[in-house]
Order: sequence, then C-alpha cells, then structure tokens
Amino acid sequence: MHNVNLNWAIPEGDTTALEGYNIYRDQEKINTSTITEPHYTDNIANNGTYQYYVTAVYQNNESEPSNTVEVNIMIAPNIMVSMTSITQEVEENQTAQQNFTITNSGNATLFFNIELIDANKQSTAPTWLSADILLGELAPETTSDIMLTFDANDLQMGSYDANIIISHNVPTQDSIIIPVTMQVEKQDGLVSEEQFNLGVYPNPCKDITHITAAYNINCIQVFNTQGQLLQSISSINDKMYKLDMSSLPNGVYIVECVIADKTIIRKLIKQ
Repeated sequence: MHNVNLNWAIPEGDTTALEGYNIYRDQEKINTSTITEPHYTDNIANNGTYQYYVTAVYQNNESEPSNTVEVNIMIAPNIMVSMTSITQEVEENQTAQQNFTITNSGNATLFFNIELIDANKQSTAPTWLSADILLGELAPETTSDIMLTFDANDLQMGSYDANIIISHNVPTQDSIIIPVTMQVEKQDGLVSEEQFNLGVYPNPCKDITHITAAYNINCIQVFNTQGQLLQSISSINDKMYKLDMSSLPNGVYIVECVIADKTIIRKLIKQ
C-alpha cells in the first residue's frame, strides 16, 4: 500500500458558503463524504500512473476542477547489498568469518535466495564456504546480516574462488553476483607460548632432565650464562626429549627449544 498525500490552497474570496472539497482520481470522485480540510491522503494498492484534481463544494454548487497532478506509483521492494566483492585470508587448517548485509530500501516485502557456486565448478557448491542464511524476507526499510564461514581445513595453500548469487523479487533488477576469494596461507606460528606447554623437569637436575611440549620439538640448544653454545640437538620431531647434562659442570644454563618456528627459552639448574 502506498500513500498519496494531496494538499491545496483554500479558494480566494468569500468562503462563507464553502462546505468542503471533493477529490477526483482519474476523473472519479473517491471521497464518500465532503472533505472539510485542504488536504487528503489516498491509499493506493497497485502500481500505475494516477491523475488527481480537487473541486470546492458550496451550498448550491461545485466549482470547476483545480489543476491536475499526475502521480506515478511503484510499489516494489528494492535490494541493496553492502559488498560488491569479498576476500578473506585464512591460515591452513583454520576457519574465519565475515559478514555482509542485505537491505530492503523499497516499499514492499523483499524475498531473496542465496546460492553459493564454486567458480571452477559452475554447478557445484564450494565445500569451503557456507552462509548462515540462504532464504529470507525483509520488510521495507529493514536489513539482514549474512554471516559467511571460510573453512581452510584440509586445503592446500592457494586461492579459492566462488560466487554468491542472490536472486530476489525486485522487478527492475537482475540477480546479484558477488565474487568471493579465499586465500589459504601457511600458518605463521601464531600459537601462543602458553599453548606450547613446554616443561623442563626435574629442574634443578643432576645428570638427566626431561623436556616435554604439546607440539613436536624441532631442536634444543644449551648455552651457559655467557652465551656460549654447549649442546645442539636437531631433528628431534617429538613431544618429549631426554636431555643428558652429565658432561657439564654444575651451574645455571639456558635451554632454547624451537617449536613450530618459535624459540622458547627456559632456565635450567644442574646441581
């Protein structure tokens, strides 16, 4: 339904005999009783072009028509999308999320359907991309948030492309296509030191101490407090290592462990 608001000036001269007004749409009177104020709201349910004029009603007669105004009515939804393209970087075996919005800026209910299509397999949905809403409807002047999930689990590094196709009931607009790219990148060791859960025990030790971690230990180096390298063990690739300190005198040592390209330092005391 669309409202047409009409306003007009009171006739000049003596208005003593003026009783009110009649409203005509396309040459047919639309008011059932005389309008007493110089304004009127007409409710239109259908699209089209309408012509209006007003007459003044007096005690004994009706005036000539006023000037004619033409009104074009378009009752329809209108779709607006916040993104024209979407790019997301995701580390290997990780997931990420990003959202975009669909807004109905029209004056009728918007119905929409979202389809995800792999750019390289035109009839297939991508396994790495999903949306939390695929079907929806929006009242006029409302917005919907669409959350996309990017899943890089079990995918190799590289670029992955898809298209979001949004079909809708806007009569003057084609379906909307949003290109989507996910860039899978190598993990850069963003695991926090706490998550490595590196342990050195016993500490203090006598001859043997054990080094454990939640992730595989790549290599271990032992330094004295002057920074001199005393031991270097590489290619460990295990979550546990038995460090032999029997050849070193009692004292304080610095143990550096490399895990997932990060170096973690612990102080070790031999007694």
